[in-house]
Amino acid sequence: LCMATCATALAAIIAFGLAPLATTKISVTGYLERVGKRNPQQLVMAKLIHGLSRLYCQVLRAIPELVWALIFVVWVGAGPMAGTIAIAAHTIGILGRLFGEVYDDIDPSLARTMEQHGAGPFATWCYGVLPQAIKPILAFTLFRLEVNIRATAMVGFVGAGGIGNEIHTAISLFHFHDLATLLAILLTTVAGIDAISSSLRHRLLAH
Repeated sequence: LCMATCATALAAIIAFGLAPLATTKISVTGYLERVGKRNPQQLVMAKLIHGLSRLYCQVLRAIPELVWALIFVVWVGAGPMAGTIAIAAHTIGILGRLFGEVYDDIDPSLARTMEQHGAGPFATWCYGVLPQAIKPILAFTLFRLEVNIRATAMVGFVGAGGIGNEIHTAISLFHFHDLATLLAILLTTVAGIDAISSSLRHRLLAH
């Protein structure tokens, strides 16, 4: 639980700052799509930052948690720290993409009005986009927490901490009673978190 919570919180914070840069309507075209009226140097810089941000998210989410875990076990050593960073790395790419989709799907009328009155990208994002997007963003973060709790069981098989490490040990030593107990703990925890998270998501999205 600690690994999944820390990894999800870290990834959500980074993805929250990264997603606007990777969203075309916020960082490049604007909601009025007046690309031709922007300063050429600013436009080139905006496109460069946008492209690098999207590439960064794509690379992070393309590499599975297990591969990241192997990398970080070598880098920082075996244990929960490696697993937490590995799960966070993959989750940044996933949440960055999901948050960007949220920004693209909002009602653009308020953002367009702000841009018509001279608001810049940051002000438009803060006051025209974020108020509509914050609830879906929180819902996606809660959903990803559920997934990351399951991921802790997987990264433990390569020495990256979590209950997966104990499950791997029980399997290796043929301690089937311990294995059954660990699996029961894992299933109960995942089911409980799923129920709580689903309830919170429905409340968020219902209002």
